[in-house]
Amino acid sequence: MPTINEDQDRMCQMEYMYPEYNNYVRLQFSKKHLADWQAINTMAIDYMKKWHQD
Repeated sequence: MPTINEDQDRMCQMEYMYPEYNNYVRLQFSKKHLADWQAINTMAIDYMKKWHQD
């Protein structure tokens, strides 16, 4: 069973703050998905654009 520290080592976090949209998003994802950071980045930006339009 993983310890808390091992779990933290497996997690990645990216934060987005766009003053233009006055929005803040924090994403947490598994370290195994770090190679997909560009797709995650695109998803976060698209989410904020959609949130701003709604």
